[in-house]
Amino acid sequence: FLSENQEIWDDYDIGVVMDIKLWLKGYKKLSIEQQIQLLEKQLEEEKQFLQILRNTLSNENFLKNAPSKVIEQKKKKMEEVERKIVKLEVELSKLKMRK
Repeated sequence: FLSENQEIWDDYDIGVVMDIKLWLKGYKKLSIEQQIQLLEKQLEEEKQFLQILRNTLSNENFLKNAPSKVIEQKKKKMEEVERKIVKLEVELSKLKMRK
């Protein structure tokens, strides 16, 4: 195993995930503006998906014909997407404050 001080690590960027140090070769750092654009795109996609789930769960034919397990899965997925949207919005606002 190579130590952190050796020259080989010069071409690597360091990232920390859950207290684990990672060395990423060729990792391209994004500007704040690029990060904002990516998050805005992801946020829009999640909002569209949430609308699809809401439409599905408000469709009376779906509710009459779908097994209760499927309906519960859709509701659970909708809650997950709602939480993800909140997280994306928080991250986006943090980035915009740094801009």
